[in-house]
Amino acid sequence: MISIRPAHVGEATQIATLHAEIWRDTYQDVAPIAAIAKLDAAHRLKTWQNHLSNLTSHQGVLVALNGATIVGFIAFGPPTQTVFEAHGEIKHLYVAPFCKRQKIGQRLIHEAFGQMAKDGFVTAALAVVQSNANARAFYANMQGVEIGSFVDAGPLWKSENIIVAWGIAAYKSG
Repeated sequence: MISIRPAHVGEATQIATLHAEIWRDTYQDVAPIAAIAKLDAAHRLKTWQNHLSNLTSHQGVLVALNGATIVGFIAFGPPTQTVFEAHGEIKHLYVAPFCKRQKIGQRLIHEAFGQMAKDGFVTAALAVVQSNANARAFYANMQGVEIGSFVDAGPLWKSENIIVAWGIAAYKSG
């Protein structure tokens, strides 16, 4: 049975490891070798420890657990880049490959939308790498609408991204 709840700083290692593994698997054929090498669990751990220790108003990280094992997570909050305008931003959404097609990603998104709507956001958006056809199909299936694109210059990888958005006002009461 999968449960979903807010993450805590003590789970930064599990989240960082899962993040690095899934990201590397997803982008191994499109990201530069330097990015694949650098964005390992140790690198991600620093970011997750800092993020989970310093969550501010209207930010959240939810984890999906199978027992005590994190099998998915979502991070969200106010927009961090101007391309997101007034949309609440989904910063990360990852589900372990062996848990795909079990509606875990869908549940994480719905929970995040509910919290974002309660925080006053009417819409939510995320960036997905243009070549990530599986994620784009998932978001389309979740009624996400591709509303634009931008180049993320990133420190290690200049990637073409699609912005996917949803209306989330209906989640406020849910």
